[in-house]
Amino acid sequence: MPASEPDPATVTGRPGAAWIGDAFTGFDLAGRSWALAVFIDERSRMVLGYRWDTRERPFLLAAALRAAITAYGLPECICVDHSMGAGTVKEAASRLGVTILTRAPTHLAPRSMTERWAAGMCRLFRHEITTSGHPAGASMDPVELNRRFGAWLEKVYHRQVQPDTGTTALQRWRAGTPPRSAPAPAVLSAAFTHHCNRSVSSAATIRLLGTSYNVDAGLVGQTIDASVDVSDPSVVPVRLGGRPMGLAVPVPSVTMPYAP
Repeated sequence: MPASEPDPATVTGRPGAAWIGDAFTGFDLAGRSWALAVFIDERSRMVLGYRWDTRERPFLLAAALRAAITAYGLPECICVDHSMGAGTVKEAASRLGVTILTRAPTHLAPRSMTERWAAGMCRLFRHEITTSGHPAGASMDPVELNRRFGAWLEKVYHRQVQPDTGTTALQRWRAGTPPRSAPAPAVLSAAFTHHCNRSVSSAATIRLLGTSYNVDAGLVGQTIDASVDVSDPSVVPVRLGGRPMGLAVPVPSVTMPYAP
């Protein structure tokens, strides 16, 4: 279990101690509108984890946090607002012993920080895309956009001197407190796995994370257990009475109200 919540003033101000998570929509890049979920180190402004997708989805924020932990280890605490999927992120972080800040840093509200960062980042990254040979207005899939964004962060953004600090994000990060090591893959996977019971409809579907999933037709009318990775719910193992019953697979383009 995580420790009792510290005073935000005692952890913010130390690079590597506090991460802020947020999700945004409406970024116009590569010929279409995009959504972005991101975790940023509060003091150094290093972008630690991120996920782009064609629309806001309940798992994007969890995917960004898992990517950040895998790459950089465990922070002392995180602060997230009420973005879609924030509840599952807090649950996963709590399982890993990460403190959840419910009070914003007194000197800087998380939303104001990430909004300013997102606006500036989008402008810079759009310029990067349009000057790197990508045809104006041409579409790009999420895998390619995430790959390009990661390369741009590493080679450009994290190494730029920021006018208000006179240093780069990478320099400030390296001068901070090293995070705890990332947990073993099995521990990390368990932290991001959500178990829930679902009744199978007459159409052999269940609802998870705002999406309809197909299951085996033989399960119609049964209540099954679904084990969903909240950071990547593309394929979901299901069980009936403890016995494996195959996989639940998302029905394309069917989105429903979020059900955790």
